[in-house]
Amino acid sequence: MPTTDIQIIAILPEEIKSFGIGSRVYTPTTTHLIEETPTLFLNKMYKKRGKNKKEMDQIIKYTLQISKNMPYIIDTSHVFFGFKYRNAVYDRERRGFANVSFVEKIENSEIILTTGESIATLNTFETLNTNKNNAKTMLYRQQLIASYDWAETLDQIRNTVMRETAPRLTEVRQSLLD
Repeated sequence: MPTTDIQIIAILPEEIKSFGIGSRVYTPTTTHLIEETPTLFLNKMYKKRGKNKKEMDQIIKYTLQISKNMPYIIDTSHVFFGFKYRNAVYDRERRGFANVSFVEKIENSEIILTTGESIATLNTFETLNTNKNNAKTMLYRQQLIASYDWAETLDQIRNTVMRETAPRLTEVRQSLLD
């Protein structure tokens, strides 16, 4: 099973014989077939990162003022938005997810990826574009938070090093100049 250390491009539902609905996870180099629905796979990714879906939904609801079709924010390089996958076998589990970092553009009802592939959906252009824009907004927010935390941590390290390595001045002596 791929971890979040690997860049995930998309997670699509796929029927697995003698199991039911599984997920086809696409990475830049390989694909993996997993015996979990795409939603369950993303929820497990949340848990691996120590996040809670309900808490993240509250943040998204407050930030974007939306209550459905919320993106999944795993980390700074994994923000997924949902769509209705065209080739799904079961109506109940036909939601697929695309990583907004790999979406080049949306044409009609297709998602065009930066890798050159396209994903056919049942959503309208407006819905896909709105979902993509919401996910992109949350991606930029996540990157901003990470860069701020990084800069703050770097400042703390710099101040600590300066304090620990700065020469200590214990006594000031003046001497007369000739």
